[in-house]
Amino acid sequence: MVERIGRDYLLNVQVGQNKVRAIVSPDSKVNDGDDVKLSIRPGHLHLFKASDGESLLQR
Repeated sequence: MVERIGRDYLLNVQVGQNKVRAIVSPDSKVNDGDDVKLSIRPGHLHLFKASDGESLLQR
């Protein structure tokens, strides 16, 4: 699913059994149902526990 959030887009992506959310530039030409390739910039990565939203990187 693609959602507009301000200037950017929020992608809700299914990766195998996992759900990933990614914020992408408005220059990205992506629509609901498109297959996408994602790359990760380590300094911009945030991981949270699904059960309570606790950050996994602030331990």
